[in-house]
Amino acid sequence: MAVIALLGAGAVGLGFVSAAQGPRLTSAEINIQGTTTRSGQRLVLTANQSLAHLDPGSVEVTPAADFEVSAEGGSVTVRFTDLLRYDTEYTVRIDPAVGLYTGASSELAYRFATPDSDVHSLLRNTGTRADGSDAPDQILRHRVSGESVNEAVFEAPRIQQYAVVDDTIAAVVIEDSSPSLVLAYGPAGSTTARIDTGGASTVRDLRGAPSSDLLGYVINGGADPGGRSYNNALFVYDFTDSSAVPTEIRGIGGAPLPVIDWYFVPGTTSVLVQGIDLQLYLIDSLDVASVEPLGQHLQLEGFVPGTVEAVVSDPSGDSLIDLLSGDVTPLELPQADIDPLLYPGKRSVLSDRSFIRVYDEVDFSTTPSSVSSSIWITDRTWTRELYRPSAESSRIGDFCVSPNAEFLAVEVTSEGVPDDYDLILGYSNTTTYFVDIADGVVAGGMAGFLPDWCG
Repeated sequence: MAVIALLGAGAVGLGFVSAAQGPRLTSAEINIQGTTTRSGQRLVLTANQSLAHLDPGSVEVTPAADFEVSAEGGSVTVRFTDLLRYDTEYTVRIDPAVGLYTGASSELAYRFATPDSDVHSLLRNTGTRADGSDAPDQILRHRVSGESVNEAVFEAPRIQQYAVVDDTIAAVVIEDSSPSLVLAYGPAGSTTARIDTGGASTVRDLRGAPSSDLLGYVINGGADPGGRSYNNALFVYDFTDSSAVPTEIRGIGGAPLPVIDWYFVPGTTSVLVQGIDLQLYLIDSLDVASVEPLGQHLQLEGFVPGTVEAVVSDPSGDSLIDLLSGDVTPLELPQADIDPLLYPGKRSVLSDRSFIRVYDEVDFSTTPSSVSSSIWITDRTWTRELYRPSAESSRIGDFCVSPNAEFLAVEVTSEGVPDDYDLILGYSNTTTYFVDIADGVVAGGMAGFLPDWCG
């Protein structure tokens, strides 16, 4: 009996210890890839017991990131309201986490690392081979962390434009004065295939949608099997379609739709198309009969990073079109506090309160006059210079924002000589620099121009 009593006492003691333990983390769920491409990603932490009321102040994210938090039962959902930084380890800590029935507290912590980002560029006129012939153009790959720099992933004699879809490079290659759309797979394009463009005289606006395995492009000239000539026709190629036949994007009732501009809607299979009548259409590229008119707008400027809100400009002002709800909201951006003698150029909208713009300053005291460029960022209450080339003679050709709005890719040309390519003109001595939007620090660079972030 003494032995039985002792065992019984031990069992009671173990039960007391178990009851006194605070909550422990049993699982965590998050879309790691989505944290740098779409805002609003959720981290769901699940504990082994229901939690008492959770004070939002007990939740901490390191390094700092904007978030919202909610809890139900044993689950805590942390919703990141902004995009996260590339190649960064984040720690989410809940302290204290209090058990609903035991009152015991503990700390719950979870760590995850966001992915790095590859960015590509086009390097033309790479020099001369030993036999005197021209070296091929190259598409280069660079990792933002700097682990790989200027790694050639595709080569061809004359590359007009390119796009990247996962591990595939799509390039418009000029062969015998005619464009050919080439798909390249494997190391340095060791395996290639071609997409039939119907004898098109030009292929332009080549863009990829990696999240949907889609490629899009606009062609002129050539003809369909029925003999109809293509007039700024948009085609979408689905890499998951075994037929390998591109689909023409048409308008209402299947009518031909000549295109001025177009974009893939981020994270979807849909395209946003601007016709020559300035009418916008939202069309699912996998269900081309689904055509939704969105009204006429003078200019389509792309999307606010991490959203499906399209930025449009009209003489009456700017607007945001939410492609999920269809709502159109006036975009009332702040005025830039900038020297009025500076000439405004390309603009990228970061949110409904901030934007980035390139400005040119012309010095008429020289013959010929000289131009210098700089990039400025404007928020509700301030404007500051974000980037200026180190050499006064250098010129900013183009810039674009990384998908997570962390960096700018800035094309800088230093006394470059223009090449003879049609549609997209390039310059020798062009380097693409990566500028941290938060502080203007140059995080690295790579040879060439046309970074694929600009697609």
